[in-house]
Amino acid sequence: MINPNNFGIKTFIGGDYMKVLYILMASLLTIVVMSCESTNFSTTNDDSPPPVIVEPPVVDEEEDPPEEKIYIVDRTGKQWDITHAVNVYNFRADGFQFGLGPHAIKPIINPEMLSPGDPDYPAPNETQIIGATINGDTRAYPLDLLRFNEIANDSFGGIPVAVGF
Repeated sequence: MINPNNFGIKTFIGGDYMKVLYILMASLLTIVVMSCESTNFSTTNDDSPPPVIVEPPVVDEEEDPPEEKIYIVDRTGKQWDITHAVNVYNFRADGFQFGLGPHAIKPIINPEMLSPGDPDYPAPNETQIIGATINGDTRAYPLDLLRFNEIANDSFGGIPVAVGF
């Protein structure tokens, strides 16, 4: 079991683990809400190509044509049906911006935990962490790993847990 005191977390938060956990969760919620309110969903500053718009098939005008589907294609090649957004909410198909696509950032699944005395165990005050205790089981997740993976899917204290950063 990870002891958060060995990470220097007690000094950082004055021993009040629940208060820090609450502040971290409130910060994460604030970031999520702010992201949802943003109109620019682009996650890169590179010169990536604009979304590809797939033209709907040509339909004989004498027949009652079905609703024409409008698609955009992300950089992974996945097509996204944006027909409803364009027809109902008057979004412009060329105005869509999107990030990396689904499954582009792999989560950490059932991470291996270190104990004090293990060779790779960090020194106190060396690593910032997100820590949690559930049903007496305590875990600490280093932020330097979560910066790249963003999510750690774990199970401890008898409960499945998703730690996000």
